[in-house]
Amino acid sequence: MVKYSIAFLLIISAILLYGCKSTDTGKPVNKEDNAHNSKNSLDWAGLYSGIIPCADCEGIKTKVRLNSAGTFIKETIYLGKNEATFERKGNINWNEAGNIVILAGLNTDEIPEKYFVAENKLIKLDMDGKFIEGELAENYVLKKIENLGLADIHWRLIELNGERINSSPREIFINFSNEENRFAGNAGCNNFSGKYIEKSGFRLSFSQVVSSKMACPEMKTEESFFVMLESVDNYTIIDDELHLHRSKMAPMAKFMAILK
Repeated sequence: MVKYSIAFLLIISAILLYGCKSTDTGKPVNKEDNAHNSKNSLDWAGLYSGIIPCADCEGIKTKVRLNSAGTFIKETIYLGKNEATFERKGNINWNEAGNIVILAGLNTDEIPEKYFVAENKLIKLDMDGKFIEGELAENYVLKKIENLGLADIHWRLIELNGERINSSPREIFINFSNEENRFAGNAGCNNFSGKYIEKSGFRLSFSQVVSSKMACPEMKTEESFFVMLESVDNYTIIDDELHLHRSKMAPMAKFMAILK
């Protein structure tokens, strides 16, 4: 009798084991795999900005605005070339996993672009939807722009007195620090520093400006830059750009935020 009971138990165990194996697909079963993804868990709508590597220019200044209504606007400028602004509009599609946005332009001849959506950033993917690898991989990232202020941002000069500025041979930039209201940067040849005063109404002035005394082959841009600093009395920040003004005139200088 005992032998029959043991045999019966062995048969039942074998049936149960076979039943478990028959439903095994080789993949972990998790009903909540897609419950939390970029599409439904992140605040992905907004403006993203960065400089994408370029084969025949200094870089592609790229802005992508994702709208919660499912549309996008993309602006690109090829730095160091014509520097005209190219605009593209279209609809946002998501991959099945909900972590990649596919930007399909209104022009059906355009190849859709793919970006992996992470927290506060978009990572540009290759045509096959894979991460770009290599030494420049980290440069294929667009950072989300939110409530920028003067301080703790690396501001790269992109326009001075209405003329576009190339970042070569040396980048012209200015950085602001809340500590004692100091600023510092490079004007193309010489390093400079000083103090700034920021008041209500976006009023801004620079004082105690000092610089190194190097001589470079081309000093015209640097001289104009220091004249601009002496003249500025207010500023505006539009998306990822800092504009320095005198009175209500057109911007004397424009800087682009380079987010770290």
